[in-house]
Amino acid sequence: MTSGIWKEIKQGNKPYFREIAEKLNINEKRAYYILNKWNTKGLTNSGISPFAGWIEDDIKEDDFK
Repeated sequence: MTSGIWKEIKQGNKPYFREIAEKLNINEKRAYYILNKWNTKGLTNSGISPFAGWIEDDIKEDDFK
């Protein structure tokens, strides 16, 4: 599942994570959990909500495993 999210993120130009979760038909609570986990690991960063976050520079797909 995370590789699908990663591919969608990398294809877009700073996409909104909530839209990616909806496009991939991922439950909102599950998507929040995944994005919050990435944020805690330092892979992404966000302001108020992990759904409105961004991927940090120099992060690769393997870092999400």
